[in-house]
This record gives sequence, structure tokens and C-alpha cells, in this order.
Amino acid sequence: MDAIVNAPKGTRTSGSTKGKWPEMEEELYASYRVHRDEGKAVRRAWFRRKAEKCFRSSYPLSATTFTFTNGWFSGFLSRYRISLRFPTNISQQLPADYVNPCLNFVRFARRNAQLRSGDEMLVVGRYLLSSICNMDETPLPFEFLDGQTYADRGSHTVQVRSTKSGWNKRQATVILCVFADGAMRVKPLLLFKGAEVLTRTHDQQRRASEIARYDPRIAVYFNPNAYANETVLLHWINNLLVPALPVSRPSMLALDVAKFHKTDTILNALRSHDIIPAMIPPGCTGLVQPLDVSINKPLKDILRNLIEDAMELFEQQTGDDLYESQKGSAMEERRVLIQHCLAQAWHTFCTTRHEVIVSSFRKLGLSLPIDGSCDSELSIKGFSPEQLVIGDWRVADRTFSPEVNTEINPNNTSEDILDQAALSGPELDYLAPENDDKDEFEFVDRD
Repeated sequence: MDAIVNAPKGTRTSGSTKGKWPEMEEELYASYRVHRDEGKAVRRAWFRRKAEKCFRSSYPLSATTFTFTNGWFSGFLSRYRISLRFPTNISQQLPADYVNPCLNFVRFARRNAQLRSGDEMLVVGRYLLSSICNMDETPLPFEFLDGQTYADRGSHTVQVRSTKSGWNKRQATVILCVFADGAMRVKPLLLFKGAEVLTRTHDQQRRASEIARYDPRIAVYFNPNAYANETVLLHWINNLLVPALPVSRPSMLALDVAKFHKTDTILNALRSHDIIPAMIPPGCTGLVQPLDVSINKPLKDILRNLIEDAMELFEQQTGDDLYESQKGSAMEERRVLIQHCLAQAWHTFCTTRHEVIVSSFRKLGLSLPIDGSCDSELSIKGFSPEQLVIGDWRVADRTFSPEVNTEINPNNTSEDILDQAALSGPELDYLAPENDDKDEFEFVDRD
């Protein structure tokens, strides 16, 4: 007993230290150690795949089938002192006064949902749920190094080695769009780095051959930087968004205040199709944008696991490691693989988490009834229900502290941000001003 009491912290155990399949576990742990010593990330999916292989090699004549259960996995991690480690995150405390720009955004959405002359009452004022949507451009790294990995307990440094192929420096961008009814209407648009127009016949043939291999559920666009811009957004509006919207019905599109979102070309394209651009105040996308609040992270988690599985399967079938390959065809193979995995991840998320999308629009106030009968559902992280009072949608709350004014509008600290608001007129667009400062915003009358 004294030996147990005096043992170093973390070394005391109770009961048997061996699992049901000790040879398999020893082989699995040895593989894990090799993987981590090489600086590679190890996640649950890796353990599941490797455990099944180790069982077959350790017990080739066994009539019993190994099942990867939560109970066994927890026991294995405990026996070998392995834990899931998170990167260190430094977060800023959310200023309480951010509730005002968030509420003003919700009030703007409600104002534009009010019935106009000749309108009929629909689900959300003059809008159908299929007319209310949110789009966002989010970066998509070719190599996910920002997630978690299993590592030994007590280790002070948890390193993940980057590949030599430069995949970690390659970036794609995906444009996602979700609707208040949760339906899958607009294909994700995946932007890859590459020339928009190819001049050489050989390059054109290779591009055509690659495109023929793509999953039809994901649209693909090439540009030199793999970043969204005015040209890409205009293409997205005309070819993907507009065909998905109800015919002859007004619509509302929530999006952030990126500079190219508010050019005359983009605004005119939206207005020509009776789409109100509801632009989210700077610094508030993580609070009132459905994609940022409820969708982007879990979608990327699904995508990460699918890519890991697909990369390992590709290596098994071809003997080529796409993480390290220097072959000229590796880039094409990686793009095709990621495009297919994104198609599967998007379909999986939208079909299994449909209610998450619907709920996100409601709790952020974009699809609540305009009569205020369900305003108690409004829920913005960091704020209490007492703070989240929409009140009169015709009046903006002008109570900003000087500190918050400085943070979200550093070039205009001498006056209250909402003094810029022009709340008269039949309709309003929530836009950034004509200058290039992304951190300023105002209400602008719509003609």
C-alpha cells in the first residue's frame, strides 16, 4: 500500500494494466510512437484504421472480430498514457458593447422583411425561408495542421511536422452558401490556384481531363491566387446563387464587409435580381453569421477526417504518398481528392445536421417572425437574454462606448458610429462606405 501511495503522480493504476488484446495493443502503440516521432498528427480515425490492421496481423487465425468501441479506445489511451492535445489559443474577451452592432444588424434584417405595397405575408414577412441565405468565403488548407493530435500525457511540446512537398503552404478557398430552411440549393464553389485561361493546347487538355474527374456536386474555379475577388463573386452570383432563388421573389443575402462585396458591380448585380445585401458589421461575423457560428468548423472537422482516410487509401492503392510526392501529377491528384472529399463532407453535413442550419438562422434573428412573437429565441454567444432585445426595428441603438468605437472604427473615433446611420427611406442596405477602410460601416438608403 505504501508503495502505491508514494508512487509518482500519474503512475498509479487500479486493476489490470493489460487489455483484452495485448499483442494488438503493443503493435498499435509501436505504430503510434513511430508516427508521433516523425511529427505526424494522430487522430481517432488513424487509431481506428491502424487498430483493425494490427488486430489482423496479431491474430490472423482468430475467429473473433475486433470492434473499435469507445470503451476499448478509452481504456487503450489510459493504459498507454495518451491524451488528445489541443493547441494553445489566445482569445480576446468579447466587449459587451458589441451587442449593439449585432442587434442593429438584426433590426436591419427585420426592417427589410416588412411588407411593402402589394406584398403578401410569407414566412418571414415578405421573405420565404428559401429567400434568406448567408454566404462566406473560408480558406481551405491543403494540409490540416491546425487541429488536434493524440500525444503522450505530460509532454510540454506537441509538434506536428509539415511535409516537404509544400502542401501546407498551398491554400484553396471555398465559397459556401446556406439557406434559412436548411436546403442544399447552391453548390459550394472551390477556388484552386491556377491560370483562369490556359493558352497552350497541352495545358488545356490536362485541365479538361482533371475537370472530367471532379464530383458534380462541387463547382470549381481557378484563379492565380485561389482567393475570392469581384470577378469570382460575380460569377458565383449569376451562375450559382440566382438560379437557386425563388423566381420573382425578394431575397436577402447576409455576407461580411469585404471590400469586393460592396463594389458597384456586385451591388448592381444583387439589386438587379431583387437581392438585399445584408452586410455584417466588422468584428461580428463570429457572432451573427450562421456559417461562422455553426457550420464552418464542424464541416472542416468532417472534411479533415475524409481527407485523411482518402490519402491513406490512395497510398495503399498506388504506393504513392501524396503528402510527400514530388511528382508533377501529385498536384492534380490532390485537387481531385480534396474536391471529392469536400463534396462528401458538404452532403454529409447538410443531410445529417439540417436542423443545425435552420436553428442557426433562427437563433441569430435572421428568420424569426417579424411580429416579434419568437424574439425570445434570439441567442448570440457572450450575451445574456436581457441584453438581446430587438425592440423597435426602426430605431438603432446608439450607445457605443468610446473603447468599442475605437476598436471597430479606429479611423473615426471622434463621433459615434451610428451617427452615420440614415434610417429613413423605404429600404436600407447595410454597407461599408465608399472608402477602402473595411472597419467602417453604415446604413445606406436604397433607391
